[in-house]
Amino acid sequence: MTESGTSWPDGGPQDTGSASAAGTDGARSPAAVDGGLAVLEQIERELIEVDAALVRLDDGTYGTCRVCSATIDDALLADRPTTDVCAAHTTPSSP
Repeated sequence: MTESGTSWPDGGPQDTGSASAAGTDGARSPAAVDGGLAVLEQIERELIEVDAALVRLDDGTYGTCRVCSATIDDALLADRPTTDVCAAHTTPSSP
């Protein structure tokens, strides 16, 4: 039982280390560090896109294509809320 009086069905939480990238000495492998950096870089890019979308929302241009000034389809905005281009100007690599 825990201090709060709950009991664990398997006898308690156990740290098997299977989900950890750390070795027995606590060091992380270079691959784990690189993977973590890639995740952080992706999050940073997404935050930049969200900030840009919020600016467009504030200045009244959210939902307007930056290339041709057409209205971006609601379905496209629902799928990718940070997009700043209409379907005609969307490429596979567009946000």
